[in-house]
Amino acid sequence: MPRTVKPPSGPDPRTGPRPVGRARRSHGNGRDEYGATTTRSGARRAGAPRLLALLLTVLLAGAGGGCGSSSGGKTASLRHGRELLYGPPRPRPLVSAAGMVVATSPEAARVGARVLEEGGTAVDAAVATIFALMPTDPSSVSPGGELVLVLHQATGNDVVIDAPSFVPMRVQPQELADMKREGRLWGRKVATVPTILAVLGTAQEHFGTWSLQRLMAPAIEIARRGFELGYYQRMAMREYQKILRANPEGASMLRFGPGGTLPPVGTRIIFPGLATTFQRLAEAGWRDFYRGRLATAIESDMRRHGGWITRADLSRVPRSVTISEPLETRYRGHRILTPGRPWGGPALSEALEILRQLPAGLLTSDSTNHVHLMIEAVRLAQFDQIRERRRNLFPGQALRNTSLPSGAAALAQAIDFSRKVPIEEQGARYAPPMGDRNTIHIDVLDTRGNAVAATLTLGRFFGCHTGSPDLGFFYNSLMESFQYDNPRGPQYPRPLAQLHSYLTPTIALGKNGQILVLGTGGSGRITSFVLEVLSNVLDRDMPLEEAVAHPRVAWTGPEERTVELEAIPPLRPGIAAELRRRGFGNPRVITYPAIIDDRAHMGGVDCASFDPATGLYTGVGDPRREGFASAPGGRYGTTAGGEAP
Repeated sequence: MPRTVKPPSGPDPRTGPRPVGRARRSHGNGRDEYGATTTRSGARRAGAPRLLALLLTVLLAGAGGGCGSSSGGKTASLRHGRELLYGPPRPRPLVSAAGMVVATSPEAARVGARVLEEGGTAVDAAVATIFALMPTDPSSVSPGGELVLVLHQATGNDVVIDAPSFVPMRVQPQELADMKREGRLWGRKVATVPTILAVLGTAQEHFGTWSLQRLMAPAIEIARRGFELGYYQRMAMREYQKILRANPEGASMLRFGPGGTLPPVGTRIIFPGLATTFQRLAEAGWRDFYRGRLATAIESDMRRHGGWITRADLSRVPRSVTISEPLETRYRGHRILTPGRPWGGPALSEALEILRQLPAGLLTSDSTNHVHLMIEAVRLAQFDQIRERRRNLFPGQALRNTSLPSGAAALAQAIDFSRKVPIEEQGARYAPPMGDRNTIHIDVLDTRGNAVAATLTLGRFFGCHTGSPDLGFFYNSLMESFQYDNPRGPQYPRPLAQLHSYLTPTIALGKNGQILVLGTGGSGRITSFVLEVLSNVLDRDMPLEEAVAHPRVAWTGPEERTVELEAIPPLRPGIAAELRRRGFGNPRVITYPAIIDDRAHMGGVDCASFDPATGLYTGVGDPRREGFASAPGGRYGTTAGGEAP
């Protein structure tokens, strides 16, 4: 049974908060077919019905705005061959007095907003939103994936609900090593035991108010009627077209054409198998996936196709779910709540502690030294966490040839603005995996004072690139994240072994009731992306849309060990060259206009905030990955550029 926890201690009485996510003045109102106001960041998906497009044009012309493009004004998007080029990210905030939902698909965000409008809590809306994401964002989330959820309750009982996926008992590590060497690391063998439904079911049972059947009803309807393929999802299909094409089951679920051709934008993709699976879950309960007829169907599917997951593996999942206290960090008068190990919270927490040791002036400029600091804070924090994990696994054994001190204060002192701090790169062997390469995030705030930050992953786009059309979903690919070369290593795929991950859903709580909820995908870059947006709001007092739009610089993590940055003012073009002179290698520079692939590479930090001074909620979907904000009774704000929508 999941364990309960005591409420954490209250806010630090010695410090006061800064406003979280100031909202700009807003204009107009617009409501969708679900009765919820919505705004998308990024370009509109092509292939929308003509009637909707006409309605959209009329609404925008009248400055009322129902749903619109906001990726950079007149130069936001341009045709470039068969792709779209997008200008610098300029998200449009949505402002509401009735709560907020931010997700990666408009359909799912609207479902969550409808739940809030009908009296559901943040947990109810989050569960319904995630189920609705499964048939609308199939490249990123499915019943075959993984989820970690941070919940702030108005009562003060803040919790993390999670169940890290794990290695099946029948695993054959040598076979995985052979598959990797031969370049065919896909298929059911690379799937860990999925846990997402157990986390959702536990959240609903312990903290929700609606029945699972009621929460799943919209997702069942969407799976049956389908969704219209947009540019972002099609980009995901194109990236893995060759592998998907080689897996007839996956290709059939995504409506690949003759000869494995990609379906055009606007194609309606339905998931009848997923609708049937959902109907079974709604009637029999979520445990059926692990111990009932669905568990038997999954085991049968695995055996037919050489997979290793069995009913015995699945039966372990319900009792692996934990409800625990979040990791709490104090920063600028705020309590920062994140999940602890095996997730990315400890690295973010230490990076924040490093920032707190440095002069405030470094954090409020766009100088080369500021960029240097943001890179080193993440790089040193991640290394220190690797070292700590190594120390716990192998007591008495330190990483070789490193004299770097431990702890945030000492690491901050070690930062040298003339050069990159030398680190023994052997630490990369003990780094978290790179499997969460297409992670997504949702945020939910309700008017009761509850907040949910939830981060989900299938590993790669479409997970292992195959699944059962009868069950209607793709399995994850998280097994590829293990290291197969050292049976004594901490990331070796032993039976029941769990992954360490960068997933970092985050909630920041101000002393006076301010709430900021955020998270992103991006593998080793997740720590950088979350840290930068947090710092933009808490150190630089940026409005939420500006904090998200601001150009990013990322340390890619201990595996890749490189720097990536967006060449957008106010970052100077010469910063990359200066970083190169300081020893950071050859930074990858993203310039705009950019294709979908490049802009998505810099994360999708979807955010929501509540300001008690105004009583308003603000939602910002990151245009880099087409985030979408929806709320009951909301109204639009202006874009970061000051233009009315």
